[in-house]
Amino acid sequence: MKDTTLYQKIKKLIEISEESKFISYDERLNLDKTYPKPRKTWEIVHTVKINDGNLVFRESTPLAAIYITGGYQLKEADEPRYTIELRPEGWDAIEIVDPFRITSEYANKEYESLFALINRSTIICAFLMSVLSLPLIVFCDFILSLWLKQVPPY
Repeated sequence: MKDTTLYQKIKKLIEISEESKFISYDERLNLDKTYPKPRKTWEIVHTVKINDGNLVFRESTPLAAIYITGGYQLKEADEPRYTIELRPEGWDAIEIVDPFRITSEYANKEYESLFALINRSTIICAFLMSVLSLPLIVFCDFILSLWLKQVPPY
């Protein structure tokens, strides 16, 4: 009998995927290095393209930050947590706004970085909207003349 559990499907996908096709984002945590700001988690993301989209493996390690001269030293506070997601085709791990990150920062009560992330993504979205809408506003008369044979006065 063929086992069709989700675990078995994921295991099979990992086994048939070539290791060289995995794309990794972020670096491994260096416990001897000092960092300019504290972090509560350290995330490493691995992705591989499959027929249904992108299979995403996320390793999230809870951290404790200790201030020493020149920065923060990060120590592992708990065992890493692993999540596996299936993202649609065209998704990229370094996308502008990652809903998982917003949710995880809210759940970890990292409100300062959460608000900074929301603020940054709002600015990016407003910029993109203005880039797309500004030409429509500037060339409105020309666009209307192409669309309508007789443009009514306004």
